[in-house]
Amino acid sequence: MAVVGLGIELDQVLEGQSISARVVVGIEVDEVDAVYGELKAKGVEPESPPEDRSWGVRSFYVADPDGHRLQFERPL
Repeated sequence: MAVVGLGIELDQVLEGQSISARVVVGIEVDEVDAVYGELKAKGVEPESPPEDRSWGVRSFYVADPDGHRLQFERPL
């Protein structure tokens, strides 16, 4: 798995909001689809397949056991 960079995005959860994660960790990789395939082969269940996002990245999310989200991404 070729990791290019690591960024941390902290989201504040306000009262009444329905956000499933308190922290999202963004991990930039060379090949999003290849990382998705590697994780699936190891038994990890991502939230959905990789998608091109409106904010200019191709990404997918994985939740850790504590409910934090990992976003594997690459710029479009």
